[in-house]
Amino acid sequence: KKTTTPTTTKKTTTTATTPATLKPTLLGDANCDKVVSIADAAAIFQCLANPDKYFLSAQGQKNADVDGKLGITPSDAIAIQIFDAKLIESFDEIEI
Repeated sequence: KKTTTPTTTKKTTTTATTPATLKPTLLGDANCDKVVSIADAAAIFQCLANPDKYFLSAQGQKNADVDGKLGITPSDAIAIQIFDAKLIESFDEIEI
């Protein structure tokens, strides 16, 4: 005769922070690695092209929105590429 041990399941509640309540930690740092680089632009393009497979964290979304327009768009990724190429010193200079 087999004996089974009852299992106990612990319920965990997670509170999500929405991008609207966050402040950018580093503008342009979409992948939250504390560096603004071409990898951030790639992360944005991947997220926009295939959101079922690629995503940005809530903080990454807040950091990625650099073009002065509401929401993450390809122009945010382009702005990050321009910044990474050192054609501008801050995202305030961007005109896309």
